[in-house]
Amino acid sequence: MTPTVTLLSPEQWSELMPDALMLDMRLPDHFEKGFIAQSLFIGFTGEPDKWLPVFIEKDRSLVVVCEEKNVYDIALFLQQSGYKRVLGFVVDPLTQPASTPFKRDMVISIQADELICDLKFLTENEKILDVRSQEERELGFVEGSMHLPLNTIEEWVWDLSQDSRYYIYCSGGYRSMIAASYMKRFGKPLVKVVTGGFARIQAELKKQEESETFKEKWEGF
Repeated sequence: MTPTVTLLSPEQWSELMPDALMLDMRLPDHFEKGFIAQSLFIGFTGEPDKWLPVFIEKDRSLVVVCEEKNVYDIALFLQQSGYKRVLGFVVDPLTQPASTPFKRDMVISIQADELICDLKFLTENEKILDVRSQEERELGFVEGSMHLPLNTIEEWVWDLSQDSRYYIYCSGGYRSMIAASYMKRFGKPLVKVVTGGFARIQAELKKQEESETFKEKWEGF
């Protein structure tokens, strides 16, 4: 069956939003630069088939934010995945007039080298969250990080302080962006996502170690 695609105006959002979930399925780097407050990010280019069922019931009413080129493909994907209550689509929300009756928000991303530098100066109100699986963590993790898998976020999000600052990482950045959007929805606004995730952190640590080794050898001459 061909999916029905309805593009919504800002006025139509206003009528639908009290009862519908705003699902943002754009690219992670588009989402982080700006999104409609209270949106849940589950990007279409990652693993939506895995994470949608974790967070969203099949009978939930949805308003979907996406890039214009992906509207039909996402509509078809959601229909085939059993999400029948897609009320409409919002394209390029940041281009909407400032008078649009919704607050805008954003996610701050930091590079791996920034995180490594910040590790030396963390306070008791700054936490590092590892949202990967147990199997991934056993292969390596950031020292001092809290292991809080994404698939159990509905359990642990309530234990987090809204006054603390959280650095979030996964393997590559997709899951940490989901976690950041979910945490913001539940009153934890001070979040930062590590770009490139643990893979980038490992690469940066190796780079710094090699640089330090070279420096020591050079000074030994």
